[in-house]
Amino acid sequence: MYAAERIIVCGIPFLRVTARQLRHTYATMLYDAGVDVKTAQDFLGHADPTVTMNIYTHLSTQKKDKAIHALQQHFADTIPEAL
Repeated sequence: MYAAERIIVCGIPFLRVTARQLRHTYATMLYDAGVDVKTAQDFLGHADPTVTMNIYTHLSTQKKDKAIHALQQHFADTIPEAL
């Protein structure tokens, strides 16, 4: 997700998060949760789904790891071990 600045107020740690960071994080979380782009577009109020996907949605480490695992599983299921 987007990096947030850590601050301490009266000895209590907080994250300083901007509205921009929240929107990017929200879009990425929708993507990670498997929400389709048209629904995410509507939730974020974008007129064009390319704005949602190309600007606001980021590829998370969890999503990358899941894709790598899926590809490894596919190879294991389809490539004969004799090779």
